[in-house]
Parts: sequence; structure tokens; C-alpha cells
Amino acid sequence: ARRARSKRMYAAAITLMAVGSLGIGGAIVMEIITHEPVYKVLMKFFPWVFGVGAVCLALAITGG
Repeated sequence: ARRARSKRMYAAAITLMAVGSLGIGGAIVMEIITHEPVYKVLMKFFPWVFGVGAVCLALAITGG
């Protein structure tokens, strides 16, 4: 049971980090192309998603 929970935590962490990375990249590309300030909000939001994924990954690695 603990191993299955750890695998789910790994999967969630990697997914959150990937979404965060893609969000940052997408926001930067859109900002460069369109010069719209709304994407600056995305550039502030997606690093938090990446950070939550990193914390989940750390918890999964340490078994917490």
C-alpha cells in the first residue's frame, strides 16, 4: 500500500513539474509573440505549480 502511494506521489510530482515547466515556456512564448500583459500572470502562476510538484517529489523520495 505504501509503495503504491509512493508511485502515485511520484507521478503527481512529475506531472505537476511538467505542467509548470510547460506553462512557463508557453507564457514566455506568448509574451514574446503577442506582447500581452495577461501572460505575465501565467508566468507568476506556473512556477508555483512547478514548486508544488517539486515538494511532492521530495516527499515521495523521503517517504513522507
